[in-house]
Amino acid sequence: MPKKDTTTQEHADQIKTLHDRCTTAKLETQILLEQINQAQDSTQPKKTLTRIEVKIPEERDFASITIPAGRPAHHAINSHFEDYRRLKDYQGIWSSKHRKIECEITGGQSSLFSGVQRRLELLLESANQNNQAGENARLEFKIPGTTTTASLELASTEYVILNTTFSDSDQSPNEDLNFRYRLITLHINNIEISQHDQAAAILERISNSLLLSIDLHIDTPMHLRRRATTARRSRRTPLTPNIKSISISRQYDNDATNLYWYGRTSRQLPLLSFLAFYQVLEFYFPRYSKIEASKRVKSILKDPTFNPDNETDIARLLARIRSSQNSKSFGDEQSQLTATLGECINTEDLRDFIKSSDSRTAYYTGKEKQWRRIVDAQIHPESDDLVAEVSRRVYRVRCRIVHTKHEGHETELLLPFSREARALTHDIDLVEYLASRALITSSTGLSLNVPLQNTNAPDGHP
Repeated sequence: MPKKDTTTQEHADQIKTLHDRCTTAKLETQILLEQINQAQDSTQPKKTLTRIEVKIPEERDFASITIPAGRPAHHAINSHFEDYRRLKDYQGIWSSKHRKIECEITGGQSSLFSGVQRRLELLLESANQNNQAGENARLEFKIPGTTTTASLELASTEYVILNTTFSDSDQSPNEDLNFRYRLITLHINNIEISQHDQAAAILERISNSLLLSIDLHIDTPMHLRRRATTARRSRRTPLTPNIKSISISRQYDNDATNLYWYGRTSRQLPLLSFLAFYQVLEFYFPRYSKIEASKRVKSILKDPTFNPDNETDIARLLARIRSSQNSKSFGDEQSQLTATLGECINTEDLRDFIKSSDSRTAYYTGKEKQWRRIVDAQIHPESDDLVAEVSRRVYRVRCRIVHTKHEGHETELLLPFSREARALTHDIDLVEYLASRALITSSTGLSLNVPLQNTNAPDGHP
């Protein structure tokens, strides 16, 4: 019991020390308490200080980090974490006082992450093979014409503290792993910085120069790791789904389905994901634009005033069935998309989909006008022209991704890894929904009658 009381007091002292230091640094904190049951003869549980929550500046906002008592608090006390700020877009930190920027490096896809770290370890081993550097191993590069240096080395304690989500207490034996087994990060030292955007811009310039050079030498693509953003939609499915409702009864177009799966498995690449779902819709342009054109032609031909010998009437007819160049579709791309959605999407279902998520509804209709970050094309869920509004927005987002004109105006390119690209969450969910409806509407009954192809040596015959 005395040992436990001693540990409890040590933890309380750690939290108080961190609180005092954060107060001096003008950082907002909150001390979190935990109830500890006493001996059986005690009626009241004891409350002890177990964690401290600190708000760290992150551009014009704040990010909350939690430091548990015990080993994490011990590392924090022996660091200068309160002098650092977090980068908004990147998994990194910066400090004007210590004239330093630090950021994590990744290979992009999660499956490449460990491979990138291993290649970085080999680089450090190669650079330090003539000395026993150990944990101090580093690969340093001088920036020409300056006293600034960039280096690849183990992550600093400050980086670990500001970028790690610790558990609620120090009871887990894994709490110290983040400090003992540190990632290799990019360090930029001896740099004059005073603003967040300035630090981010310098980091981008130096990392692009260094990481491209490394890639050309060792054939390993790397880039700065970005902070996680809003997760893609997770469909509301019951924990125990109705197995009887799953069936094999519909046949879907193989090419369109492959595009759909590509979009579903490209969650970390928002631009590719959006385009894959858009291409599912595009696959059906010829079919549904032809139906729409046929309706228009029939409407004109049924008009008693139509005169096949009148050049004006013929010109009106041709305008209605005008085909895109080198395409089997009818009309321009925007009208083809609208025609496809008009045939495949039920307006009430579309309205329900948009309103089924509070965050999605807020994105498209909120006073903050978040939808304007991507394109100036709002969606009004209660609109009688909802399908046309959705078509207009989806098409304009597509134009920004491929950098083409819409309505005769040049669009600004939507860049990979940009904040705008990472804000596409709801638009990707929307185009995914549209793609799934197009697949379902265009499906047929499942058939196993696959015609045999004529070959010189058919399968099963010698």
